[in-house]
Amino acid sequence: MTAAALPSWTALCLKTALGTTVALYVLNQKHLLPKPLSAVVSETLFWPTLPITVGRRIGKWSTVIDDVVVMGGAPFGFAQIPEKLHRSFGVSLDFAL
Repeated sequence: MTAAALPSWTALCLKTALGTTVALYVLNQKHLLPKPLSAVVSETLFWPTLPITVGRRIGKWSTVIDDVVVMGGAPFGFAQIPEKLHRSFGVSLDFAL
């Protein structure tokens, strides 16, 4: 194997890995994978795709379903999202575990 062939193999491997990751991500998001495979893909891709999820949700951490139900999440403590939900919707800040 020559030294010139190494970068092309590396690039090919990186492109294949990226393509496989993107394909699995899209199939998983569309719920087209079998449940056992979907569970493995979800666990494997959680951390690498977290920046994508956060980027898509910035400013939209909650969704009003009706007069009683507000769905959402508070992923970052520094963003004070629970306090904003309390001010905006009267959501209780007391949590029972």
